[in-house]
Amino acid sequence: MQKKRLFVAKIEAFKRALRNNMKKIIFIFTISISTSIWSQVIVDVYGVDKNTGKKILQKYSRIAENIESQKMQFFLKKETIDNNSKKLNAILKRKENLLKQIQKHEGFLFVDFQTVQYPNTKDLYTTIEIITKNEPWRFKFIPRNFINHNSRLLSKLAAESEVQGDEARGTAVYTSVHEDSSTESTKQFTSAVEFRKKSSQKQDLKTTEFQNKSIIQDMLDYEELAMQLVMSNRISNKQGKCPVYHCIAPFSHPTLKPYLAKFNLAAINQQDFIIDTLERDPVPERRAAAAFLIGHFKNPKKIINVLMPHIQDDSDIVRNNVMRVLGMTIATANIQNIDPVPFLKQLDSPFVTDRNKALFVLLAIANSENGKQLILKHGSTKLLKVLHLKQPNNHDIAYLILKTISNQTYSGDDLIKWENWNKKISLSNALTPTKKKI
Repeated sequence: MQKKRLFVAKIEAFKRALRNNMKKIIFIFTISISTSIWSQVIVDVYGVDKNTGKKILQKYSRIAENIESQKMQFFLKKETIDNNSKKLNAILKRKENLLKQIQKHEGFLFVDFQTVQYPNTKDLYTTIEIITKNEPWRFKFIPRNFINHNSRLLSKLAAESEVQGDEARGTAVYTSVHEDSSTESTKQFTSAVEFRKKSSQKQDLKTTEFQNKSIIQDMLDYEELAMQLVMSNRISNKQGKCPVYHCIAPFSHPTLKPYLAKFNLAAINQQDFIIDTLERDPVPERRAAAAFLIGHFKNPKKIINVLMPHIQDDSDIVRNNVMRVLGMTIATANIQNIDPVPFLKQLDSPFVTDRNKALFVLLAIANSENGKQLILKHGSTKLLKVLHLKQPNNHDIAYLILKTISNQTYSGDDLIKWENWNKKISLSNALTPTKKKI
C-alpha cells in the first residue's frame, strides 16, 4: 500500500510539473533588460568522447561564449531586428564562420551551437552539438531541408519589410517540462503570419484554401494566441488544469475557451483527417499541429499507437510535439508497458530538444516497474552520457531517471560514482542474454 501511495504521489508530482510547463514559455524579443545580462555562459559538448570534448572546449568555448552572448544580448533588446540588421548579420556571420572552422579543422560531419536561456536565471547554456565521421547514421535526426539558424535569421531579415508589428520581432519559443526557452534552432516556431506566408507559397493552390480553413489552422492560431497571453502575463496555470491528455495552455481564458470544444469535436469527427495530416502533410508545422490535436483523442492507448511511429519524423518540430503528447498521455493515463527503446535511441540526436523530450517520456515510463527495468537494461550508458552535460533540460531529467531506476542517492554532479555504478550495471547486462539492442 505504501509503495502504491508513493507511486501515485510521483505521478501527481510529474503531472503537476507538466501542467506548469507554460510558465517556461517566453517571447524573448520583447524583454527589457539592463546592461549586465548574464552571470556566465556555460558551454558543454555532445557527440564526442571525453578527451575530444575537452579539446573542443579548450579551443572554442571562449569564442563560442562571446558569439552566443552577443547574439542573445542583441535579441533581448527592444529594438526591432530591422533597425539592427547589419549588426545581427555580422554576429551571425561570425558564428557561421566558426562552425565551418570547427567542422573543417576537426574533421567533423556536423557542428552546431544550441543556446538555451532559462527563466529566473542569469546564466546562458550553450551545447556544441557534433556528429563525427564515425557516426554518419546520426544524420537521420537532421531534417532533409535543414537550414542552420544563421540562415533562418538572415532569411527573416530579408523578409522584414513584409512583416509588420509584433510579428517582425521574431520567433516564439515555447517549452515543455524543464524545457529550454531557447533562441536557438533546436526549437523554434515562426509566427503564424510568417508560417502562413511560407505555406501559401509552398502548397498547391488547389489545396491552400482548404488547408487554411482546417482544424489544423485553428490549432496553429490557438498556439500563437496562447503564447501572446503568456507573454503579456494574462494567463496562469492556476486558471485551470488541462482537461484532455495534452494542453499547451489552460482553456479557461475567454480567448482560448472556444478552442476546447472545437478541438474535442474535431478529435471525434475529423480523426481520419488529423491522422492523415500527421502522416502525409508536407509542411512540418501542420504535422506538428496535428500531433497536438491527437492529444484531444478520448482513448489514451489510441493516442500512443497513432503517435509512436512519428517519433522518427524527419522534422525536429514534429518529433518535439509528438513526444510532448506521448509523455503527458503516459503520465496522465498511467499507461504501463511502453517500450523505452525508441526513446533511448532519440538520445543520440544532435538536437537538445529531441533529447529533452525523449527524457521527458522516459521519466514517465520509469514510473512503472517494467519500464524501470527496461531502461536500466538498455539505457544506463546513454543516460550517463547525457548526465555529463551541463545543459539543465538534459542533465537534470537524466539525473531524475537514473535515480529512479538505480535507487541510488548520488548527486547529479558525482559523475565518478555514477560511472562506477554504470560499469556494474553494464557488466550485469552483458552476462544476461537480451534480444533488444540499441
